[in-house]
Amino acid sequence: MTSPAGYSRLQIALHWIIALLILLQFLFHEQIETAWEAVQKGEAQPGGFHPHALVGIIVLLLVIWRLVLRRRRGAPDLPPGGNPLQDFIAVWNHRILYALLVLIPVSGLSAWTTGVQAPASAHGAMFLLAVLLIALHVIGAAYHQWVLKDGLIRRMMKAR
Repeated sequence: MTSPAGYSRLQIALHWIIALLILLQFLFHEQIETAWEAVQKGEAQPGGFHPHALVGIIVLLLVIWRLVLRRRRGAPDLPPGGNPLQDFIAVWNHRILYALLVLIPVSGLSAWTTGVQAPASAHGAMFLLAVLLIALHVIGAAYHQWVLKDGLIRRMMKAR
């Protein structure tokens, strides 16, 4: 399959919607922590409706959709003339992020519906790893935009 020149409107929209939802999950995580503590103390039953869990399900569905689109349409090649180490880091950062964006909601839902601590611990650890990888992703995009000035960031701003 030939690599497209850029991302589609739908791929770009999904990228930014998922990013916004993850940011909201991070900013408003205290509510689910309070609910989880109540479950652990036996003051509440596991499962049931919680906005954090609902948003997690939405993120999971959107990530799966994004992966299907990426598989069908492809993704643009890395910019030419890149550094092999930086290219390796970029590729694996994306792969691990995609895996985490599936595993984090699955582990969270598993913990929330069963009340079991192990998936909750995995959920928290994977989320911290995702935060680090997202930071690396943003730093890489900024490096391309303002140091290399290769227009890489435009690929997630304008469809081609």
